[in-house]
Amino acid sequence: MERPEFFEKYEFINRGISGQVTGEMLQRFQQDVIKESPDAVVILGGINDIAQNQGYISIPDIASNIRKMAEIALSYDIRVWLCSVLPASDFPWNPGLDPAAKVRELNRLILSISEDMKLTYVDYYSEMVDENGGLQVPIYTTADDLVHPNAAGFAVMESVLIKAIKGSL
Repeated sequence: MERPEFFEKYEFINRGISGQVTGEMLQRFQQDVIKESPDAVVILGGINDIAQNQGYISIPDIASNIRKMAEIALSYDIRVWLCSVLPASDFPWNPGLDPAAKVRELNRLILSISEDMKLTYVDYYSEMVDENGGLQVPIYTTADDLVHPNAAGFAVMESVLIKAIKGSL
């Protein structure tokens, strides 16, 4: 779901691609992000890896890809915020993976990376999770999707992100 108004109020440039995994993000990071010379980057990735959109990758390897992106940005004196992976309890396109525990594990690793690197952790997960470890349906996502935020979900993400950015500046 696109939410263009998310990008109107603030000067955000979105480099995400639907279905992209962290290995692909890492490969494109230098060319698609660093060459833009941003003042800051917000890194949100991992759910497509957990969904096995490009095959299996371990949770530690996903976290390693996220760490490498942060390290690259920092090496160019670009500020970095690391985001939790959004909650997920199932993937309609790849059912039976039981992602909730994997999401929690990856979020613990991302939090650890952010603490180790002294970066701000943007915790979308805690704001949007339901009792089953998924996005709250239909509040933050549609029942047929279960993963992508709707307008209310984006509003929560925007407020959490802006609060994190303002709090760390």
